[in-house]
Amino acid sequence: MRKTVLSSLLLVLGGCASAGPNRIQMNVQALSDPEYSIPPGSSFTTVPIGATKNELLEKELLFLVRSRLEAKGLRYDDNKPDLFVVVSGFMGSHDQYIPPSTVYIPIPGSTTQTTRVSGNAGGVPIYGTATSTTTGTDYIPIARRGHTETQYVRIIDILVARPAEKEGKITAQPVWSGRVESAGSTGDLLLVASPLVDELLTEFPRRSGRDPRRVVSWRPPRK
Repeated sequence: MRKTVLSSLLLVLGGCASAGPNRIQMNVQALSDPEYSIPPGSSFTTVPIGATKNELLEKELLFLVRSRLEAKGLRYDDNKPDLFVVVSGFMGSHDQYIPPSTVYIPIPGSTTQTTRVSGNAGGVPIYGTATSTTTGTDYIPIARRGHTETQYVRIIDILVARPAEKEGKITAQPVWSGRVESAGSTGDLLLVASPLVDELLTEFPRRSGRDPRRVVSWRPPRK
């Protein structure tokens, strides 16, 4: 019985180690121009600037941000937009060594003790055994070997600017900027981009006042 329970626990532990993370930790920062308010229903366009160093990844991120801004009530307009939106994404990695450790698993157990007894009844010697059982908890050590895990740093920046005239020239004046940073074992920025962008845009067009440290539930999309 004890071996069966222990085997089941080992299978559970092994499954937990191989299962993907379902939570994403991140840090969200945003700033906005206090002298300018983005009117509801403003129009915007997305502008690739090549800061992501991957043209297709930048297009994917711009498309994602566009869909979120449209869901907030802004209108996409390439001809005469009120706002310009640029996005950049970064992915880096570093190795982290996890030292060996020991986990103690409590297992219900019992100890049986047999004692020889002897006596005398009517001058006749009597011999026998007495058995007693003591219940308790055993702690089974499970050793975990040291290993190296690769952690990925994921960063997405969004900048929103409006056209402005300065010295007779049309320039772009920033009115909102935001950055979301996250670290984890997923090395594909697009896989985690949706929850990162969603949390970042909770600070658009004005800061919410929430704690910049966020933890959200997340499941990788099915392939």
